[in-house]
Amino acid sequence: MGYLSYTLIALILGLSTSVLLKKSSTQREIKGKSVVIIGASSGIGKETDIQNRFLYIFFSNNNVMPVFIALEFAREGANLVLNARRESVLESVVQECKNINKDIKIVTVAGDITESKTQELVIQSTINKFKSIDFLVINAGAISVKSISEILEINPERIISGSENEILENQVPKTEKLKSALTKIMDINFYAPVEISSLFLPYLIKNQGSIIVVSSMAGIIGAPTRSLYSASKFALNGYFNSLRMELAKYKVHVALICPGTVNTNLRLSAVDINTDTPKSGGGDGHSMDNISGSKSGKLEPQTCAKYIVEAGKRNSLLVCIPFSYQISVYINTFFPSLVDYFAKKKYGYL
Repeated sequence: MGYLSYTLIALILGLSTSVLLKKSSTQREIKGKSVVIIGASSGIGKETDIQNRFLYIFFSNNNVMPVFIALEFAREGANLVLNARRESVLESVVQECKNINKDIKIVTVAGDITESKTQELVIQSTINKFKSIDFLVINAGAISVKSISEILEINPERIISGSENEILENQVPKTEKLKSALTKIMDINFYAPVEISSLFLPYLIKNQGSIIVVSSMAGIIGAPTRSLYSASKFALNGYFNSLRMELAKYKVHVALICPGTVNTNLRLSAVDINTDTPKSGGGDGHSMDNISGSKSGKLEPQTCAKYIVEAGKRNSLLVCIPFSYQISVYINTFFPSLVDYFAKKKYGYL
């Protein structure tokens, strides 16, 4: 393939990506909208803003981001529906939001959003209080931090150097652990977002609403020790990209937000480590220091929350943050081995 062919391909990719990344010049009115935040007691979900005909739903699990999203929306005068597992934590978030804006209306729903009874209760509480739904923001927050060989409890080095008997006796893959971790992460990161968005879909179509899905760069480019997490996010991106095209003729907007590593403690509650340990560290001897991943340059959840609200205002289709991650998407198209190198370096696999 000649230089001209590569140039044309690069131009086409650049133009198509710019369409995905572009923002509408018309801003949606946020004040007075109804905002439902799922997983609002921790994670990004605590810091974002808005307030009458728009509904945002944030989904998360053990993730500080939803809390920041809630605060951001409270600043702009949003009426909120907050969901998390623990009622006591929800009450503290309500107080923080009220400290920002005492005039907003807030409803809380305690429960596990992966369970159908909680999903139904969130919908009923929202419709009973605010009558309509216009914005759905989904922030799924479970992660995995082990390599596949670690999850299966096999040792590649011993397999290479050992005999066939060694494989049969000591290197039998523990597939039940893989299945358990995969089920957990898919329930939280994929099935629950699909289910909750499906239940709200008639209301979103009726009001020409918007769905904002907080995904991850791991749903675009894979990485070592993040195989299960990446699989769940690839599934999430594929589903909502397809849904966006299906709903476009009904003027329902769907956006994907794909941040890099965010500065939260989410890794300590990973689905593939034992979490029945003291709060100072993860299970299986894991801590924030010895779990592979970024040690510096991580995004602050407050920053992510602002991008999420901005995506709703501007009808953005795809937002990759920080900007350097947008560049990595382009590079991966032509030089995937280079992106592989940096991913392996980041996660200690060189």
